[in-house]
Amino acid sequence: MNAGFVNVVTLAVTIAMVTLLGGCTTTTKHGGARPLHMKHIDTQAEAEALTAGDCLAMVCSMCRNVVFHRVGSGTAHVDLLTVGKSHTCSDCKGDVRVVGTGEGSGKSEKVKHVCSNCGADAMFICATQPGSGGQ
Repeated sequence: MNAGFVNVVTLAVTIAMVTLLGGCTTTTKHGGARPLHMKHIDTQAEAEALTAGDCLAMVCSMCRNVVFHRVGSGTAHVDLLTVGKSHTCSDCKGDVRVVGTGEGSGKSEKVKHVCSNCGADAMFICATQPGSGGQ
């Protein structure tokens, strides 16, 4: 593969990640970027606790990708942790279904994401502290 092409692709990916993450980072009092801390969430109730401005990330260990979302005024982010909902993986284009694990009940039931291409244990979701505004 052409080294120039690889450098252009690397630069493009870097610019894309900086652009995506730019809305989910904060600055320190010294003007430097502060790391964005996220924790694993796996229930609908945890998703519902997030407020506008918070950030969440869907991670697939098989596709090796991370998709960041900034929570808006709607509830689209809750669908990512609602049993019975599904979406398409942005990378492998697999059908990803949200299924209950049987641990807990109702909105507090733990869920997992089952991808038709990557399997049942490849995906998980992390989020910033609810109400933190992605900080």
